[in-house]
Amino acid sequence: MSYVRHSVHLTEGQLSKLRSAAKNKEAVSIQINPQQQANHHLYLTRSQIARLKKGPSRITLSKSQLVRNGGFVVTIPMITAALAGLASVAGTASTVATAVNKKKALDKQLKQEAEHHRRLEAIKAKTGSGCGKKRGKKRGKKGKGVPKRGRGAAKKGRGVYLPKRRY
Repeated sequence: MSYVRHSVHLTEGQLSKLRSAAKNKEAVSIQINPQQQANHHLYLTRSQIARLKKGPSRITLSKSQLVRNGGFVVTIPMITAALAGLASVAGTASTVATAVNKKKALDKQLKQEAEHHRRLEAIKAKTGSGCGKKRGKKRGKKGKGVPKRGRGAAKKGRGVYLPKRRY
């Protein structure tokens, strides 16, 4: 059956009667005066609206009309909307937690980089002494001083040494 939204005047007693009928899932009958100023909307059938146009009359709202009028019965769409609201709150909370964790990780990384740069600057500050390990004393034979460098000088290194060419 199709329902049309129609403005009507309902008293507090009529509203409580509609709520209790919706809670008990039963039909309800109420007296409506169309001459009074409307303060609520109800979904009514075309024949119910035609009767109201003639003057004050008693209207019977079925169970399906009470569900259609909403606000009186908790329906599946209302439950779905509430769950969607909870999901959005949970999504917001997880977004905040993710942002906090990212901030902590970034702070840790920045601290490590600052320490690394501080160490590099300390190494660069040493001038003239090099930045590698000291190897100890210079090599050579004891008592002879520095080995001679000439024709008979000992070759250093692992390379292949060829004799000098004479042309």
